[in-house]
Amino acid sequence: MSANGYEGRRKHPQASEDVLLRLSPVIRKASERYAVDDDHADDLVHDCLVHIAVKLRRCRAEDIESIEAWAWKVTHNLCESIRRAAPAIHGAWDDRCEIPDSGPLPDQLLERKLRRAAVRAAVRKLPRSQRDAIELVYLQGLSHKTAASRLGVGVNALRASVYRAIHSLRGMRDLAVWRESFHKNAMCGIRNLDDGQHPVLALESETWARDRIRAGICYGEIDRLLDGVYFATGWDDLYEMARRAPGCPVVVDPCFPTTRRSGIEELRVLRARLPTCPIIGHGHARGAWCRASVRHEIGFVAILRKGLDDDREAVRLAALRATDCDETERLLDRIRKCVPRSMHHLLDATLHESLTRSSVARLAEKLGLTPRTLARNCRTHRLPTPKRLLSLAVIFHVERLARWSGHKRGPTALALGFSDAANYAHLVKRTLGATPTEIARRGGPDFVAMMMLRELRCGGADAANRRSKNSAA
Repeated sequence: MSANGYEGRRKHPQASEDVLLRLSPVIRKASERYAVDDDHADDLVHDCLVHIAVKLRRCRAEDIESIEAWAWKVTHNLCESIRRAAPAIHGAWDDRCEIPDSGPLPDQLLERKLRRAAVRAAVRKLPRSQRDAIELVYLQGLSHKTAASRLGVGVNALRASVYRAIHSLRGMRDLAVWRESFHKNAMCGIRNLDDGQHPVLALESETWARDRIRAGICYGEIDRLLDGVYFATGWDDLYEMARRAPGCPVVVDPCFPTTRRSGIEELRVLRARLPTCPIIGHGHARGAWCRASVRHEIGFVAILRKGLDDDREAVRLAALRATDCDETERLLDRIRKCVPRSMHHLLDATLHESLTRSSVARLAEKLGLTPRTLARNCRTHRLPTPKRLLSLAVIFHVERLARWSGHKRGPTALALGFSDAANYAHLVKRTLGATPTEIARRGGPDFVAMMMLRELRCGGADAANRRSKNSAA
């Protein structure tokens, strides 16, 4: 039997079955991009195997140089033909579409999606040699010999790379806690809320809206800061949960069904009973709760419109903005007293945009300015540079959230978008001339707020001169 492994199939009937078994991982990898779900993927693999088996009986061994490449091309062509014959199937699956009753439940779909995303994220963190080995052997289904020849290494070296990659994946936090994090976020009711926890509290009437909130909180680095999502069973349950977890973000659907009064009235009662509760509105865009008067009366920290701007990143940003927002509001009140009124909007945007590790260009775009105009406005009003303002705001947020949650500054910095805790330490050292530990000893967020106010009062140039003199001394 040749290297292709099938030219003697007429003499040995079992050979064709062996070839099909060897090609199954390649066919599945080639067809999964056309699949709607797992069941559809299995159907495509079966159809492709039958089609390839028929073609194998009709062609000669010398006509095919590489059976894997040939099977990949045949699978691609067949899947394209199936897709064109049934266009309604291709691309029909969408997170926003209505889930059929016979299909998997929303929680199962989200769990599957998070599991795949966690695996992809973990594989991307591996060194290049290990990542290539894992992709060829496990994702493309190639043999060790074929994968080694493609990478230009020996089989033993490839096996060692695969072993090290598996060992690294087993120790990665992304794969170790994703399931625990997902199921932790399915908690409902105050009976599941323990004292000392810092979760996101939510009151939602629609299942798909719950899934959006859960996806924004339970997947990503923000779960290092917040202890999942807890869904209330009603307005009274939400009030008790918010009372036991002060400062935690509260996501509310203003249209949550109630027999006593309207959702807006329930929001007014909640605001009256808990004046400092950070409320995030999450409802349909055409509801009465979107009126400016209602927004001002309730005092929403953020607004999320269902199906429009409630994606995972928007939910994460709203939760970070609402967490312990009283500390941020106190700093803004003090800032407004020492800067011109025309600069209030700039400083408000700086504190809010810094939660996303924003750049000066993005801050300027948010304000409707160019970066050069923004820098010129800061110089005109004797303010620090936009880059320094953003750096101070980021440090302030990390310090205040670390103190509020009781977590270390490293995980808190990761929750705010830092790729590594060391990057936050470098930022603090470069901006304030001290380490994060020294900043914490001096008061943490209070010290950072004092430095920010001092620079705003004294002017950016004077503060820069003073810092250079201190560093020289």
